[in-house]
Amino acid sequence: MRSTSDTCPDRAPGVDAAARLAVAAERMGCLESENATLRASLAALQETVAKLTARVTELERQLGLNSGNSGKPPSSDGLKKPPRTQSLREPLGKQSGGQPGHPGETLRAVAEPDVIQDHYPIQCAACGAPLIPEAATDYSARQVFDLPGPQPLVVTEHRAHRCQCPQCGETTRATFPEGVTAPVQYGARMSGACAVRFQGFVGTVYRLIQTVAVNHLDETGFRIGGKTQGLHIAATRWLTFYRTAPKRGRRWEGLLGILVHDPWKPYYTLTGVLHALCHAHH
Repeated sequence: MRSTSDTCPDRAPGVDAAARLAVAAERMGCLESENATLRASLAALQETVAKLTARVTELERQLGLNSGNSGKPPSSDGLKKPPRTQSLREPLGKQSGGQPGHPGETLRAVAEPDVIQDHYPIQCAACGAPLIPEAATDYSARQVFDLPGPQPLVVTEHRAHRCQCPQCGETTRATFPEGVTAPVQYGARMSGACAVRFQGFVGTVYRLIQTVAVNHLDETGFRIGGKTQGLHIAATRWLTFYRTAPKRGRRWEGLLGILVHDPWKPYYTLTGVLHALCHAHH
């Protein structure tokens, strides 16, 4: 059995008590100094964590801001526009849209089109062998409603025939003309060509806008081809001119008099005019 002096060397015979007290006091001082350093480090870390937490909270708040819960303009929402407010009506368990039995008002195909254009594949899609119209087995049809000028509406039915290859037996269907993409649709003279015919009218409206004494300006985001564009308006009591631009900050040209707008900075780059702030934005 070991004695106490074996496990506690500082109590061994011959060790001076004063020396032991001096060693203990020195070690106690070192521990107190180390403890103070650790406490200071802990306090600094806690302060850093608090600052970072506050920063993260602010960044999350900013990321959650949109035109619906802050003063940001709708154009700043980009492609992440917030969903519109849902209807307060209670659900009836029915699917959205027209209900069974509803007559509907969609564009419908006619039984007897005015013009029929047949399209046949020229070669087999499987082996590349040439195909002839006599090899047709069936067809798919799409109708285009168009205006031929002052005459009544003309309906053209495009029939893309499917032909059977005499060599391999596979069937190939012809492709529809470019722009014929729906079973029933309007033609170019009833869609894109309208924009061309209105160019003169648009120019006239802009020239009138440039001559008035007071213009009201505004802008917002607008999607064209899946990309966010800027939609700008200049409005008077009787006229409203719309334009689109790749950049929201595109300047107006040729405007005079008083311009009423919100406090968006690019408006103030317009010179030779007087600026008036829209009261609703104050």
